Amino acid sequence: MKTKLISFLALFFIVFFALFVQASIEVGNLSHEIPERHTTGEKLTGWFNISIANQDSNIFFTDSFGGEIGLLELIKTASGVDYSCDPEGCDTSYNSQNREIEKEISMTSGESAIVGFKLTGEIREVESIDFALNSTIGESCKNQLKLDFFLDRKIEFSNDKSAQGGCYSSQKYGCFNPESQEIGEYIVSSSEPYCQKLRLSERPSFWAGAWIKRNTDERSDIKMQLYTKAGEIISRANCTLPQPGTIGRERSCVMPYDIKKPEEYILCLNPEEEVGEYEYEIKGYDVTSEAHCGFFGTPSSSSMASSAYQIFTSPKKFDELGEVSISNTLTGGINLASRATTYLEEKYGRNENNAIPCSNGCIIPIKLLSRENQIVTLKDLTISYNKISGGASEDDFYDITEDIIPKITTDGFQIFTMETLDFFVGEVVETTNYSLNLSTTEILKEEISIELSPEITGLSPLRAVIGTFTNFRISINSSRDIVSYSLDFGDGELKTSEDNIINHTYTSSGSYQVTASIVDENSDIYSESFSVVINAPSDFIENTLNEQRENLESINTQLSEYPAFYGDQLIDAIDFYFYEDELTKLQEEFEEIYGDDAKTLALLPKVSNLDIPKGVKLTESTTGFTFYPQEENINLEYLVEVGGGTAPSDRQQYVDAILGWNLQSLETKLNYKAFSIIKEDGAEHVASFFEITFEKLKTESRDPIVVIEKMEGLDFSNRAIMNIDDDYSTTELRDPTTSILFSTTSEVNFATLPLFVSLPIDHIPISSSGAPYFEEPSPRWLFLVLVLVLLAIMGVIAYIVLQIWYRKKYEEYLFPNKTDLYNLLSFIETARSERIGDSEIKKKLAKSGWSGEHIAYAMKKHAGKRTGMVELPIGFIPGAMDTEEEIAAGKTRREPPRRPRRRPRRRPRRPVRR
Repeated sequence: MKTKLISFLALFFIVFFALFVQASIEVGNLSHEIPERHTTGEKLTGWFNISIANQDSNIFFTDSFGGEIGLLELIKTASGVDYSCDPEGCDTSYNSQNREIEKEISMTSGESAIVGFKLTGEIREVESIDFALNSTIGESCKNQLKLDFFLDRKIEFSNDKSAQGGCYSSQKYGCFNPESQEIGEYIVSSSEPYCQKLRLSERPSFWAGAWIKRNTDERSDIKMQLYTKAGEIISRANCTLPQPGTIGRERSCVMPYDIKKPEEYILCLNPEEEVGEYEYEIKGYDVTSEAHCGFFGTPSSSSMASSAYQIFTSPKKFDELGEVSISNTLTGGINLASRATTYLEEKYGRNENNAIPCSNGCIIPIKLLSRENQIVTLKDLTISYNKISGGASEDDFYDITEDIIPKITTDGFQIFTMETLDFFVGEVVETTNYSLNLSTTEILKEEISIELSPEITGLSPLRAVIGTFTNFRISINSSRDIVSYSLDFGDGELKTSEDNIINHTYTSSGSYQVTASIVDENSDIYSESFSVVINAPSDFIENTLNEQRENLESINTQLSEYPAFYGDQLIDAIDFYFYEDELTKLQEEFEEIYGDDAKTLALLPKVSNLDIPKGVKLTESTTGFTFYPQEENINLEYLVEVGGGTAPSDRQQYVDAILGWNLQSLETKLNYKAFSIIKEDGAEHVASFFEITFEKLKTESRDPIVVIEKMEGLDFSNRAIMNIDDDYSTTELRDPTTSILFSTTSEVNFATLPLFVSLPIDHIPISSSGAPYFEEPSPRWLFLVLVLVLLAIMGVIAYIVLQIWYRKKYEEYLFPNKTDLYNLLSFIETARSERIGDSEIKKKLAKSGWSGEHIAYAMKKHAGKRTGMVELPIGFIPGAMDTEEEIAAGKTRREPPRRPRRRPRRRPRRPVRR
């Protein structure tokens, strides 16, 4: 009876805890604390207080700015957090089932499925993973399918195919409001672009455009250019707008750039060349509220938004996926085999044999994430891996289920710091409701403001003339209104103004520490100090000219370290000799008027305006880059013009064939260097250099043609090999290897270089089906082995024939008259007995008219060295290696060799020519 009671109570407690001990996330009464104000791009700070009970470890913290981190990852990263995990170690285990060589998965929108591979044995490493994927999905405005290998929340594969159609409902204008009553039209300048900050969602490519109109008959190309949120240009993300009409409307072009994740970018409109006054206009308005995202000027990390323009993007659809190959090396250089080996090591460890113990099977999972209804088929799997016992492979897919998902429980309420999340606020200046969630539970929600912190970026000028009324300008970067500006001039005078320009006259020369201060609308004060030098007029001119002379000498010294072509081109690009002449003129004029105060003051503006760069620096460098031409740079019409032939009707077919031919028939290596000049306000690109080596991988019926589009300041180190006209420069690749070195002042790099290589148009290999021709490697390995064996046998036979010829005929070929050989040997014997060095002997014989081949043979023969080839043992061929002398003397290789009699020394029969 007692035993039954104990059993009943035990069962009761088990059922009780199963019913009432449930997963939960609770927020503490003192839930959180975060600052109300943040600056753009700043990491979130503060803390939050939560309790977690029996919660799955694979849930995620997410916030309203797109931040994401796994619960388990945060728990392990955070310091001072007490928690427990069931099972201990927080290790997820998987089950595999439904083994199939081809697996078909029916998926609905928003659904995920886990499949994977299973390896067995003691594994050294995974060598390669390749398979094919087929989807029935058509075009979509969402990325239809993504693959997360190893379930680490990192997407290794997703659809990047772009369809022709677009998702027009997703057109983005940033902060621009077409209903605004303040919209005006702004003149497009060739020197400064109009830019807009936009948050772009995932897309394979997109249209970029703006409202624009043309006011005259003159036309110029207008380019749309994409930048990162930090103001860095994205070299391949640009396109040229169709010409606008005189009635303004929105115009757009296709931007061939894929956005992988939601992020903020800067989109700019700018002419590609000089435009006339009032030639083009764009719509926009100045912003007085906080909703501003546009600005006028070249983007940088400190660009201030104060306007809004009718600049927009519209995403293109993701194309139907169809059948794609998932190869071992994915886009971005991801190596699946290497990642798989690391995953297995971390999950299963290695044993005493330095092998991953997979006797019971090790599972490599893949999560398929679907955003549309579709049927996905996986097939043609090949996994190659090494075991202790040898090489192995697998070709089956499995359905994978998570057998055990670890549960996490904290020891009551725990404080987590926001810094541990590593979450950042956005780059847009705004007031927004910030929220943080763990799975579906809201941890906190708080209104925060994001603003640019006021920054004093400069003070100018930093050199002035004593007794001269000087306007000092304070440069700032701020999204807040500045209430006042002040300058402490360091001479006992402090001035405050509502404007950023404050004038002052120094009465004494010297160096002054000037402190600039600003007060913003929130009464916050920011200060920065600068050193200002005050000189007498003559001293100011003299010091400035000396400084400019030092700048020129510094540039000259820097350029002397580079090869002549580099130095000459940089000198031209910098206008070095112009600066040198102008500086010399100013120095001569200053010497002539020295002591004349009136003329000295008149000279001041000329000296101040001579802005010689401080130096030159190498800003970019790439060596050994494998270059492939870009499709948009292939000009078939010009190829016909220079190479002859007929212009094709199907352009894309020939472009694809040219790209394929480059891959198979040519290896192109590129060395690239870009140089900038250093000025007061930063670095400015001045010239780029490209050294390209073309190596033919096979012989063609016609020589390939290199075509380089005209760029600003284009010049070649060897102009003789180039054909240069108004639009392109070309040359034929006649040699197996050809190198070309050239420079340009255009701001292009190794990725944007407008160059392509092709055979003449009528010699481009096109398959009979009309598709681009690619040579298929033969799968007949046996045939390949037989060919290699046959070549090896033929090589040995050829070697033996040469060996026999060298043994029997080479000496007779060199010395038809034996006396000549004896004379040479006698001369070498005499010279060596007189201790004359071999190099001197060779010089004397060469002066006497003997060739290098004669001299080398005689020197080797005298020294008793081998004079022919390395001899293979061919004793099975009777008499094959017997020379005529050996046969005449009865010394054939069919009998033991006799000891040769020593030949008495004798004088040469004819003198050696000296």
